[in-house]
Amino acid sequence: MWRFTATGEILTPPVRAGSGRTARVHVHSNDNGLHTLHLATREWRFDSTGWSHPPAVDGELMYLSSQDNHVYALELTSRQWRWSFPTGGEVVAAPVVADGTVYFGSSDNALYAVDAATGRCRWRFPTGGWATSPTVVDGTVYFGSSDRCVYALDASTGWCRWRFATGGWVSSPTVANGIVHVGSTDQYLYLLNAADGAMRGWFGAGGPVAQPATAGNLSFFGSGDGGLYAVDVNTTRCVWRFGAEGWVTSPVVADETVYAGSSNGSVIAVGTGGEPRWRFTTGGRVTSPIVADGLLFVGSADRHLYVLDAATGKGPSEAGPGA
Repeated sequence: MWRFTATGEILTPPVRAGSGRTARVHVHSNDNGLHTLHLATREWRFDSTGWSHPPAVDGELMYLSSQDNHVYALELTSRQWRWSFPTGGEVVAAPVVADGTVYFGSSDNALYAVDAATGRCRWRFPTGGWATSPTVVDGTVYFGSSDRCVYALDASTGWCRWRFATGGWVSSPTVANGIVHVGSTDQYLYLLNAADGAMRGWFGAGGPVAQPATAGNLSFFGSGDGGLYAVDVNTTRCVWRFGAEGWVTSPVVADETVYAGSSNGSVIAVGTGGEPRWRFTTGGRVTSPIVADGLLFVGSADRHLYVLDAATGKGPSEAGPGA
């Protein structure tokens, strides 16, 4: 395993695109650098202004949100801009690409849908606050907002199917098996019917709840109370809580293991049954991890992107490209 040294702190999750020997990892550093790497070789760094969120990648196009009030489409092969789209404020969350459309929120209190190929606006939906990164499932766009609501919009028209009010700022939602899983700064996990927004249940933690992940009948989430939780979606009973310390990030689930980062600099792996598997410590607070092909990728405020063995947590045995 290896690590890559960036030119600034890595504060947002990496993005992996492609598979096998052609896979690339894209990661931002807070000095406005966008680093694109093959799994064995640093490929290039792109400098610009105000990158602050993970990009979305679809084929050879990368979509980036920026604090300069724009979303950009970048051709990865030529490294040339395909288009840029202006909004009325900073683009405050990562974009998502689905079915030829880029969806993203802006601090002008709106969610946008833009043609992925041309940058033409398809629709704009106003909310009462900043929108989170959306989730698109079965023709519906789900997102949370700083106006304390969860929204479900028709992906083609932007028509609002339903809205659900919470008591705090809302995380990005996760949708699985007809259920919307969403966390809020009001310290609750909410479980909603995807079709109509009716509440199925809720669970109260001891701190703000990050975006959940799901597997089977369990909803997993990190909290500002230092816990990683597993909650039964049918009974809303806490099945287990693992004390991770610090502010726990949004987890990911792979191969019956739940992975999460923490503001104390640790990456943890816990079995879906609650049994601890391993812990890896970095030199700064870490991002949410991603897992693919038996590898775990996580960024840290210590300026490193770490590539770990997902099964064992084995760390860098050698410096990676750029280290």
